[in-house]
Amino acid sequence: MHGPVGVASCGAAAHDPQGSPVHRLALVITLVLPACGRGPLWFFGDDGPVDTPRGECDEADFLFVIDDSPSMQVHQRDLADNVPAFLDGVERALASGTDLHVGVTTTDPYYGNTGACRTLGGLVSATVGANSSNSACGPFAAGGNYMTEDDPLAEAFACAAKVGTLGDDTERPLASALAALDANGDAATCNAGFLRDDALLVLVLLTDEGDQSKGDPSGLARQLATMKGDNEEAVVVVTLADAGCAVGEPPCFDWRLKQFTQAFAHGFLGSIDDDYAEQFDAAVDIVADVCGAEG
Repeated sequence: MHGPVGVASCGAAAHDPQGSPVHRLALVITLVLPACGRGPLWFFGDDGPVDTPRGECDEADFLFVIDDSPSMQVHQRDLADNVPAFLDGVERALASGTDLHVGVTTTDPYYGNTGACRTLGGLVSATVGANSSNSACGPFAAGGNYMTEDDPLAEAFACAAKVGTLGDDTERPLASALAALDANGDAATCNAGFLRDDALLVLVLLTDEGDQSKGDPSGLARQLATMKGDNEEAVVVVTLADAGCAVGEPPCFDWRLKQFTQAFAHGFLGSIDDDYAEQFDAAVDIVADVCGAEG
């Protein structure tokens, strides 16, 4: 379950930092996609993919864990502004007619949630407070606290993603992600129906601080992998975080976030201060590889 950050390692596939294949000629790739319900062979020839069945992800669960601490106003705005890029990437990477679940949670119990949702990992369907969209983003079409393709995704996601800046300075994105997906946890009632056994899980972590969750990040990664049947083709992790260094220096990301992301074969680690459209474009290439889609 190990692979280099920023590299989509599906079978024998390797990518350069721009996401383009390193070897396009006479490349034969075997993609095993049990998470998506298929396990075809995908062959590349001199003229591109030959006419064999492609893997398609019929179901995909996108979970966004968004830091809602006081320093996040600009980053939340930038994320909301790039919803069109996100949706375009999803459409490009997944099969036509893919059944989508899109959920948003925060790095601490969210102030705007009520009842069973006011716990770590509870999905957000309404926002309140400073710098938030201050809106009821639902009710959502499926009747749960997550969005689907039947919702106006651009509007609904932009609403839910602007969670505001009243959150705790003790950010716990890793613990929140696990809490949101735990079928037996405190947030299970709030999040009922979101996570599906046979769906591709795309976890997006957005924070400008280091992770302060309890537990070893490698152990937390193993817990997440277990939730998806220890199938490394079933999980994509996209982490946008503070690079932590001066301009011109190599990035020095929070070691916990880096170790967690690196634990997954399909992991992408980028700077929260870089262009979101470019970041999502690179990350979506990884999703496309996992699902056997053309980039």
